[in-house]
Amino acid sequence: LYDNGVMRGWQARYVGELPWKNKDKVDRLPPKYYTCPRMKRAKLIGNFDNAAKYRTMVMVEGWFDVFATGPWAGCIFGNFTSTFQRRLLIDTAQARGQSVVFMLDPEEFESESSKVAIEHFERELPGRFAPVALPRGTDPGSLGRDFLLDYITAEAGRLGVPVTFEKLD
Repeated sequence: LYDNGVMRGWQARYVGELPWKNKDKVDRLPPKYYTCPRMKRAKLIGNFDNAAKYRTMVMVEGWFDVFATGPWAGCIFGNFTSTFQRRLLIDTAQARGQSVVFMLDPEEFESESSKVAIEHFERELPGRFAPVALPRGTDPGSLGRDFLLDYITAEAGRLGVPVTFEKLD
């Protein structure tokens, strides 16, 4: 994980799927992700150096969502955005005239932390922020890039937010 060209840490994922969302079993399972000790996830956005080069930045939950979405995607390491992450996105988008898409797993849009983040982004980036919920039962990492880009463009357009996956000049 790099920030301004400097390596700040790393993250590894368990290979395979286990029932991590099952509250009765989660205590007996290996962790889904192993993060570099002392890495401050709340002070980082994965792939931000690349995502910030595009007219639209798409924030997603995890690394595989970034890989599926494209170089304009940034990883927030879960469904929660810290004050630092929100400020970094807002300041960057305002300075460069970018739009921001917040694309989490569908069920995450119901969480209180997501609602707070969405309200904050809508207030700070009027007309340039789009919360995009994927269809129920889907995950960005399991969908093809063409589908994701078409879906993001259509959903953001429905909200009046311009989206383009071109590099900034």
